Amino acid sequence: MTIRVTILWAVLIGAGPLACASQKVEPQVASSAAQTHYAVEYPDHLQSMANDYVNTEGDVRRITTDFPKYPGQLKDPPWPLVVTIVNRADEAGRSASYVEARRDFEATQSFFAQEREEITRKMAGSAQYVIKKKEECDVDVSGAISSSFKDAVQKQSEKRLRAHSDAYTLIERYRESLGKANAAALEKQADDISEASYVTFIRAAELKARTTALLQEAAQVQKTLDQSIADERTFQAEAGRAAGDKKASADRVAKMEDAKVRIERAVPPLQSLEKEIDQRNTALKKEYGDALETLRKAVEAKATSK
Repeated sequence: MTIRVTILWAVLIGAGPLACASQKVEPQVASSAAQTHYAVEYPDHLQSMANDYVNTEGDVRRITTDFPKYPGQLKDPPWPLVVTIVNRADEAGRSASYVEARRDFEATQSFFAQEREEITRKMAGSAQYVIKKKEECDVDVSGAISSSFKDAVQKQSEKRLRAHSDAYTLIERYRESLGKANAAALEKQADDISEASYVTFIRAAELKARTTALLQEAAQVQKTLDQSIADERTFQAEAGRAAGDKKASADRVAKMEDAKVRIERAVPPLQSLEKEIDQRNTALKKEYGDALETLRKAVEAKATSK
């Protein structure tokens, strides 16, 4: 499930109640529930959604647990500036520019995680061919390419994300005054604050919308699978079908039957999540807000004591 799909559903669902009866919200995107390929993948989407929400809560708790350590990671910085950086990082996390950049960042990370092995294999193959042709030796460069490729993607992704935060702009402006160590520490802290803010206020709300949208598709997905199974069996019974075609069709039926079973298992937990997600999102906001306010007060206290 991609970040952009999640966002799209959130926008369409959120905008729907605001539209007049005579108006249509553009673009009009049809559900994929009537399509076989989507129906087969549907149980994976259900499970992914449940996992994504648990991970969202975990991300906020993981990050905010470290908030009390932040002041101690800095050595005599200009504390009033640190207060401003903390505030700007929090604001960035829910700003339109940062949110769009964050979507790109997460989409890139997801793509890289899924395709890294294949891309690295092809890059290493090309590099080894050139080396062998020029140096007449066989060298395995896959490990070095994989590591450097991963680091380069991560650093460039972070750089592009930071360009959408005024917290980072301030760090750049005062880099010499802050010193190398303080600047590096503040970059990491600002990254984490912005991420926690984004996860709390944006991603959690998007997951709520997507959860509702997925559950609304369940009945149609089941109908799609039933019809597709019937179509495949009709196809298998037609005269003149080759053995290979029948075998491939039977394999498709097996996948669809398996999807039906998995949907029955995955829907009830997601229905339970939908019932309690508002309460959990409210608790998540309070958890983040309390942690941020404690950090803000700790930094402000150092600023006023100087």
